[in-house]
Amino acid sequence: MKLSKFFLPVVVGFLVCGLAVFVAARSFQFPNMQLRPEKGTQIVSGDLKISGLGKSLSLADFEGKVIVLNFWATWCPPCVSEMPHFVAISNAYPKDVVVIGISLDDDISPVVSFLQKHNITYPVGMMNDGFSETFGNLPGIPATFILDRNRHLVKRVVGYQSFTDVDALIKPYL
Repeated sequence: MKLSKFFLPVVVGFLVCGLAVFVAARSFQFPNMQLRPEKGTQIVSGDLKISGLGKSLSLADFEGKVIVLNFWATWCPPCVSEMPHFVAISNAYPKDVVVIGISLDDDISPVVSFLQKHNITYPVGMMNDGFSETFGNLPGIPATFILDRNRHLVKRVVGYQSFTDVDALIKPYL
């Protein structure tokens, strides 16, 4: 009798804890988690401006190329770790792919010094209202969005991306 009084609360406790772990694991953003674009693939406007560093650009400047948008910040270690892979992708497909970094930093000065220090060669701009309106709230960073040659949003991935990861994401659209 005493064993059953002890056993039942322990079993119930384990079940409640197990359910809590399951729910937490399902809501956690695992690295390289691909988010599916909504039904009826979104077309991103060519008027979307990329500004803040150097000359102002728009997505229309990259007509006919696969566009890799990478949302990052100087204070984000996985973001910094993946940037050499984006430089390599940019160098591997110069005629077919453009990588564009979009910094979420609040101030432009750390971004400028970061880019100079790390020799980032692809275009980088600052997050602006146009990106927020187009892509909504980011579920986390780094976040990578792939637009096909017609600016259809075809892939969204949250988490660190290696060269192989990005290469596999863009290959179907080259």
